[in-house]
Amino acid sequence: MSMKLDQYLTEKNIAPVDFARDIGRDVATVSRLRRELTRPDWETVRRITEATKGKVSANDFIPPAPSHAEASQ
Repeated sequence: MSMKLDQYLTEKNIAPVDFARDIGRDVATVSRLRRELTRPDWETVRRITEATKGKVSANDFIPPAPSHAEASQ
């Protein structure tokens, strides 16, 4: 089962600063990823997937497709 990064960190009670250190990125990057303000590069995706043992993967950073109503506007 996959999940969003914010959900993973919350459920596992992992501080963003600790996760940032684990994946070799700065805490500001982790904060932006948690809030879905940015998408990670492929190397960061690999590190996140590895650190979360696959619970958070590349697919979890893809925004949902627009609904049919949104697409027709």
